[in-house]
Amino acid sequence: AIVFGLFRERLGDPFLLGMLGVLAMIGVGFLFATAIGFVQIAPRSTGDELSKAFVDSMSQGLLVTDAKGRVVYANRAYADMTGATSAADLKTVEGLLSDVPEASVTIYRLASGLRD
Repeated sequence: AIVFGLFRERLGDPFLLGMLGVLAMIGVGFLFATAIGFVQIAPRSTGDELSKAFVDSMSQGLLVTDAKGRVVYANRAYADMTGATSAADLKTVEGLLSDVPEASVTIYRLASGLRD
């Protein structure tokens, strides 16, 4: 702006219009890049730390699974109840009780009912 103000007579109005057009294209490009997530104005939080701290402090076991039945999260109380020592050892309740012959039929009916 200062350079244009000082040298306006030499640069002329076509330079001003060209510069405004270039700045407008940069602004629109920035808006699109921000909208699609390519440019981030503020860092996104990775998760809700308060709810994770609350779930971890629970004395009851809690297991979170996705729609396909894969384990997403389990608190320490659930791992202690099931005897899991690492994340790879975690199993769903259906997976734990399906090995017990007396409980397998009941667990299958409960799981089918819950899916329905």
